[in-house]
Amino acid sequence: SPGLDRPLLTPADYQRFEGRTASLRFTQMQNSGYNSFQSTTGVIVDADADSVTLHMDTAETPHRFLLAHIHAAKLAPTKAEMDAWMKAAVKKESRHG
Repeated sequence: SPGLDRPLLTPADYQRFEGRTASLRFTQMQNSGYNSFQSTTGVIVDADADSVTLHMDTAETPHRFLLAHIHAAKLAPTKAEMDAWMKAAVKKESRHG
């Protein structure tokens, strides 16, 4: 089963993981303010059938990206997200032990 760096393949994936950090690679250069980039990482703040909106550390406001322009995407958990996941996994394991 997919782990912490689960691929994001469908609009439902982006919606399910709102609030989590994701890494996106694009089919073409993207622009945000003065920056041009081929990939980015940020927190998913919104998603619909056509786009995903990320809050990136490099931008003051969230930026919307069309799903059609995304070549590959996956969860990119921060240390805090990984720690929370591990804590939940240990708690779950101790209940079944």
